[in-house]
Amino acid sequence: MHWLFTEALIDERTEDPDRFRIGSLLPDAYENPASRRTTHFVKRIENEDGSVLRFCQFDVFLARFEEKIRTDDLYRGYAMHLAEDAVTRAFWKKENLRIPPHPQGAEMLHSDYHLLNRYLVETRSLRFHARIPVGLAREEIMAVYPFDLPSFLKEFEKDFHDPAKGELQILSIPFTEQMIAEAMPILRQIKEDLLRENKMPEPSRFVW
Repeated sequence: MHWLFTEALIDERTEDPDRFRIGSLLPDAYENPASRRTTHFVKRIENEDGSVLRFCQFDVFLARFEEKIRTDDLYRGYAMHLAEDAVTRAFWKKENLRIPPHPQGAEMLHSDYHLLNRYLVETRSLRFHARIPVGLAREEIMAVYPFDLPSFLKEFEKDFHDPAKGELQILSIPFTEQMIAEAMPILRQIKEDLLRENKMPEPSRFVW
């Protein structure tokens, strides 16, 4: 899913498409699923009734990497990954998507992601062409988490050349197509605001 959004968001103002692509994948290059909140800057709030709300702390990410975001597509790609997750998960909430409790729900979603990647590769003619930037280990973003990008890319590339098999369990094709259609214009505007004003959405705008 992120690869589809990433390729659509690359335009003539993207100075280094390869860095943008890697930035857009980097938040998911973690080993322990518990680390996702760290790499995605997610805040989790438990309400008195037992319900849980989550949102992306765009303000924290922006404050930490503001200067980098102004000039470096690696950090712009990372920012857009955060936005993509927030926008799509807010869509899930709006559509009342039912997800089983953890860990079963997370495993089912992970399986669906791979199956949907296969579908998107086939229907959008997507190609895998991610290159790890020289000196990535020395980038400031690596202080967020010790990302294991080589292992992630090895697994991710399978969706292009050795696609997963099975049936979708939570995310259907029509649901996904509707989500893409609604998310894309929102993401284009977020990227426009990022480029023009170095601004990201208020965290409360997208809650799930």
